Amino acid sequence: MSTSYDGSLGTTVNVIPRGADVSVGFNSTIVLVGEGDSGTADLQEGYFIEDTDDAEGLFGEEAPLVDAFGAARANGAPEIWGVPVDSTDPNYEAAVETAVDLGPRYIYVDSEDDADVNAAVGVVEDRATDLDLTRVFAPISEDVDVADIGEYEPRADSQRLVEVAPLTATVAGADTYMAAAIVGAASTKPLGSSLAYDGVVVDELGTEYRASMAVDFERVTAVTKDAEVVDGMTTSDEGAFSDIFQMEIVDTAILGLDEVAQDYGGSEVNTPDGRANLESDMRIFLQSLAAQTPPLLADAFGGDPFVVEADVGGDADEVIVTAGVNPVDVMKQITIDLNIGRVTTLGGIEADE
Repeated sequence: MSTSYDGSLGTTVNVIPRGADVSVGFNSTIVLVGEGDSGTADLQEGYFIEDTDDAEGLFGEEAPLVDAFGAARANGAPEIWGVPVDSTDPNYEAAVETAVDLGPRYIYVDSEDDADVNAAVGVVEDRATDLDLTRVFAPISEDVDVADIGEYEPRADSQRLVEVAPLTATVAGADTYMAAAIVGAASTKPLGSSLAYDGVVVDELGTEYRASMAVDFERVTAVTKDAEVVDGMTTSDEGAFSDIFQMEIVDTAILGLDEVAQDYGGSEVNTPDGRANLESDMRIFLQSLAAQTPPLLADAFGGDPFVVEADVGGDADEVIVTAGVNPVDVMKQITIDLNIGRVTTLGGIEADE
């Protein structure tokens, strides 16, 4: 993995390529999957959507995918693809397989039906084992009244699923699911930036939740009556997997560490020095995430943002790498202690020359 050069006067120069070629991250592409069988598009095939006229031609003027496109585009989504399913016999599993192959940051499912959304999540979770990493955005499974917020349970426990409340909204003059607007807004966020407290573009919300009520949703990305996102949440009930932007940082770390490991697998000798080089390259990659401005890895309390240890495994050809990362936190709660009392200032004094 390294090259040594003998210099003059007894010096040696070791040139060690460490992490120089690691390039990972997420684009802003979203894929909309939903009913659209009355246009020119073939079912379960992916199509880039240029504008509303393009969407209407591909999926039909009355297709729900057209309205979802308008909501996502109104909220800034720069690159949108669509995969249509049949309105009477939809095959979301096949459509989402197509969507994952397009390499999107997010996949939006234009359905509130549990079977449709769960089929999509199943595909995404399965493909994640091959490091095809993405997330599904979907509507909540039912229209939730204000009084029932605390009773709502997401349809699945998954860090690859994002459910959005309220169920519906009017965006760009068309009725659609609120999730279509949120997936558009989320696609514009840079890696390491939270959706919390962001405003979204909507004409009207199907159900209006005051901020004090919307915060009672658990594992749901909820929007207040003022069109402000409470927080960008996955449906995972594991706290460490609950924040969308932090999970994307984790995905980035996974992809980068895997790329470093591929450079070593099948070529580097399994010796203490070889494992030390592997550790070092992985640290260099993670340090690049910690050194960004703003950083992607950081500990709010001043601890180490990451740790990497490599050791020989049970067999002589196996290396066990133990890595840990601290995705950066953002300020979501600021408490101000305002002390009331007399404040004495000293002024009006000048020194003599």
